[in-house]
Amino acid sequence: MTNPSLPQNDPKSIRRAKRLRKERSQYQYNYEYLKPIAMVNGIPSGEFPELDWVFKVGKELVKILINNSLNDEIPARQAFFSTSVHIIRTLSGMGSEEVVKEKFEQVVKLFNFTRTGKASTLDDYNDLFASIELPGVAHTFKEDKVFARMRVAGPNPMMITKVPSVGGAFLDERFPVTEDDFRGVTGFENDSTARAAAENRLYIVDFKALQGMAPGSFPKGQKYVYAPKALFAIPLDTSGAALLPIAIQCGQDPAKNSILTQNSGPWEWLMAKTIVQIADGNYHELISHLGATHLFVEPFVPATHRRLAENHPLRILLLPHFEGTVFINWAAQEFLIAPKGAVDQLLTATIESDRKFAADTLKTLSFNERMLPRDLEKRGVLSSRLEYPYRDDAEDLWDAIKGWVRNYLSIYYGSNADVQNDTELQAWALEIASENGGRVHDFGQESDGRIYTLDYLVDAVTMIIFTASAQHAAVNFPQRDIMAFTPAMPLAGYAPPPDGTVKTSEDWLKMLPPLEMAELQLSIGNLLGGVLHTQLGQYGRRYFSDNRVARFLAEFQAELEDIENEIKQRNNETISEGMEPYHYLRPSEIPQSINI
Repeated sequence: MTNPSLPQNDPKSIRRAKRLRKERSQYQYNYEYLKPIAMVNGIPSGEFPELDWVFKVGKELVKILINNSLNDEIPARQAFFSTSVHIIRTLSGMGSEEVVKEKFEQVVKLFNFTRTGKASTLDDYNDLFASIELPGVAHTFKEDKVFARMRVAGPNPMMITKVPSVGGAFLDERFPVTEDDFRGVTGFENDSTARAAAENRLYIVDFKALQGMAPGSFPKGQKYVYAPKALFAIPLDTSGAALLPIAIQCGQDPAKNSILTQNSGPWEWLMAKTIVQIADGNYHELISHLGATHLFVEPFVPATHRRLAENHPLRILLLPHFEGTVFINWAAQEFLIAPKGAVDQLLTATIESDRKFAADTLKTLSFNERMLPRDLEKRGVLSSRLEYPYRDDAEDLWDAIKGWVRNYLSIYYGSNADVQNDTELQAWALEIASENGGRVHDFGQESDGRIYTLDYLVDAVTMIIFTASAQHAAVNFPQRDIMAFTPAMPLAGYAPPPDGTVKTSEDWLKMLPPLEMAELQLSIGNLLGGVLHTQLGQYGRRYFSDNRVARFLAEFQAELEDIENEIKQRNNETISEGMEPYHYLRPSEIPQSINI
């Protein structure tokens, strides 16, 4: 590898410019795949996956196929060895976009889901896990404390927001929870919403953004779009007590959706919690996962190749965090979020509505406001009163990544003037923000994307690396441990919300997806949550040719190891309290990039 150099310090400027022109011809933007979001057109030659990744994906596919074969109502089953060889051979040797499509289609045809009809008991969902281990959440998901913990340690732990101080009651005319509702919940008999809010103990999740989506019906019947609100609180006695649910409104209009609590009836309450889980699952897949990680990071890939030379220090730092992203995003738009694809089948809205919702939300997603410290502050969730595993682990990782980025960039940028005089960096920033480039909203220190200071550059690069590694891990890997078990987080509801009449277990089961969709959800969750390729901070011994980097990289790796040990210690305490540990942000379980 050539020695890293800023363009203003490189004597070989002509060759540098020539190579960049060649890369600009290879990396072109496409605004039609998921209109109007910027993606890479096709799959550039350097973006195909390596064999190690193919083997890991093939291995997970085989596990899923064997599990589903054991559920197969058809007697003939494919042998493990021959199936594994076939899958890996099929996925190997990718040489063009057309070949990749053909190979993916061949693998998809192997998966025939034969468990059909509605479940008559919960055991019907449990039985789908024939050779794949039944997740622990299958035994606990009905519990209120587990439902509440999903807000701070589940697949989508970025929705919870502090309720600001209120007067004598929870003052929200669109969510009219009364003091009687609040005090009627076990543990809050002598409490009040005003006191809870003033003491940083009152929180809310609101899925208002989902209310305009069009309900789908493909492929197994009418689905229902829910846009619920849910109120949570921490009891006065916080010795070992965590967040608990207070009340749920299953839609935005209180005239059509009454307030439900644990006193509303056991099945009405479970149906209300399930509706929140369905909304959370849909927001998770379309925005927190697809939009705010996969599609959020992709525009930085072509801009980096097109505007930063091979020996630019920022490009050298970023490329490992982009490995596999263009390819996996291409596969997602071709297969997962395509008409009749998995998203169309599993999620609650039409595929047209899903795609539009993801694109419209991403268009307005602020790069600067999305940075972890600002997001946590804006949501008001920094109080130590709130037990919040995602926040605690994510803050540690953000600080570690930021320290590494600052140390690395400071080798090459001695002052703000060096940042301002870096023509390639400025062209990179301008293209990222441009309508003719990456279309990243609110990137840079000016509306056009311009960067003036090293401090901002450090924050921006930290945001990119954190999103591509830790944030994606936080939203991706729970798909296996939690979301693969459909009753814990269904991705669609097949019945209207509770209507005031007494409900039964049969009513709740009718709301859940049919078994064929549950089997597909199990398969997708285990595949996407089961492939761990690369590890944060492990760039390889010879990746950085500049000897000055070694000391700072060693410090970063040591800090990640400290974080790993701290998380293990916290998780041991969590297990002793009878709760599932939050392990998704352990550095050893965080890939460098979005590659699955």
